[in-house]
Order: sequence, then C-alpha cells, then structure tokens
Amino acid sequence: GEVFKHCVLDSIEMVQWFLEEVVEQPNWLQKPTLSRHIKDVCAVKARIVEADELEKGIRKWLNFGHTVGHAIEKLSSYGEVLHGQAVLVGMWIEASWTCSKGWTTPDVVNALENVCKKLDMSIQIRDTITSETLFDAISFDKKMQCDKLQLVVVENFGLTSIRDLDRQEILQMSAFASQFLKLHFSSIPS
Repeated sequence: GEVFKHCVLDSIEMVQWFLEEVVEQPNWLQKPTLSRHIKDVCAVKARIVEADELEKGIRKWLNFGHTVGHAIEKLSSYGEVLHGQAVLVGMWIEASWTCSKGWTTPDVVNALENVCKKLDMSIQIRDTITSETLFDAISFDKKMQCDKLQLVVVENFGLTSIRDLDRQEILQMSAFASQFLKLHFSSIPS
C-alpha cells in the first residue's frame, strides 16, 4: 500500500510500472529491475520530505489514504488489518469519495481498484465499523486542526492538494466509507 501510494503521488509512469511489473507479475521480487524501482520509490518520499521537513506543506501528501486507513486499523483492534492493507483501502475509499465530489479523476480510482482487487485484499471488516465509529476515529486523527480535517486529495497522478473538510464533509465521507466497506469487503461480527 505504501509503495503504491508513492507511485500515485509521483506519476502515471510509476503507476504503470507498479501495475505491470508488480500487480501482473507473480515473480516480481525476482526481477532484475526491482532494486532500481525500489530506489525510485524511495526517491519520491525523499524528495517530498526534503522539500518539507517540518510537515507544513507537501509532506502532508504522504498521509494519502491514512485518514480512513488509520480509522480502519483503530476500529479493527490493530492487527486484524495490516497497515499497508488499511492504507491501500483508505486510498481507494478517499479517492472514490473525492472523485464523487469532482476533485479526483476516475483514472486514479480505477488504478486503486485494480490494485486492491488483484492483490490479496481478502480482509474482513468488523461489523462495528459504521459511519458513526468511522467519524469518531477520524475526528481524533492528527490531521484535524481547528475542527477541520486536512484531507489529501490526489487530483490525478502526480497532482495532489490538501483540502480542509468541515464537520459535515467528514460525516459525509464517513458514511461513504462505511457503505464502501460493506459493498467491497466481507464483514465479521465483533
């Protein structure tokens, strides 16, 4: 999840590499080009961190998928859903919601859906994860400032912004996320 996040933040070329050489290739760990691509992914993060060491601007982009992802982890008692899985699902949900608002291109959503469906995402979501519990978990996120949530919006591959969501928008996103989880993942009783 974290590797694909860096690809999405960087460019369509990095996304295509991930889709073609990681998602579509079961033996991708043995590829001779792997170390070069891992360096490329690390360089994306390094460029972002170097440009904003104190997380006052673009470094916040590294939080893409983490708003909903951290809420899923918290509500799953940390461990039932791995961090990378939660972030990947969080990216898919956040991009789907921002796409419904017209802020994100459908290409980003399609790429995230493709990755989630092709990788082993056979996670189960607790039936206690509801719109209300998601809202509560998101409301205590580190990205909350002055009753506004700073949400990372990937408008297109390599084009990212931060939007301040008010309480009403956070409630809308929580309801969307709850329905999305029910639609795409099986649930387990708590």
